[in-house]
This record gives sequence, C-alpha cells and structure tokens, in this order.
Amino acid sequence: MEIMELAEQGLVANLVVKDHSRLGRNRLVVGQLLEEDFVRLNIRYIAIMDNIDTANGVSDIVPMQDLLMNGT
Repeated sequence: MEIMELAEQGLVANLVVKDHSRLGRNRLVVGQLLEEDFVRLNIRYIAIMDNIDTANGVSDIVPMQDLLMNGT
C-alpha cells in the first residue's frame, strides 16, 4: 500500500522485485496492478527471476504464472 501511495504522488517510476510472487498473493489484485494501475501511473514493473518487464508489455502467460505460483 505504501508503494502505491508513493506512486500516486508520482514518486515511483520503476518497481523491481526479485520474484513476481512478491507483488501479491491475490491474482485479481496483481492483475489489476499490472494491467491497470501500473499503466495508469506509468510505472515499469520488473520481476527478475520470472523474466517479466512491462516495458516489453504484459505477456498472456503472466496470469498463468500467478496461478501456478500462488495456487489461489
């Protein structure tokens, strides 16, 4: 929540995590962050171990990764 508050203030340009599962456990929330909030706020998201970089677009495989990683 703190990161999103900073992002709303325009203080976050890039969000880098080691593993995509660190973004959140709820697939719906993670999907909204990637497909709506980060786009609206112009935030580049990078998950190093999962080879995700929104500068290259969000792959259709990302929701499946969420399902396999979180099992929810």
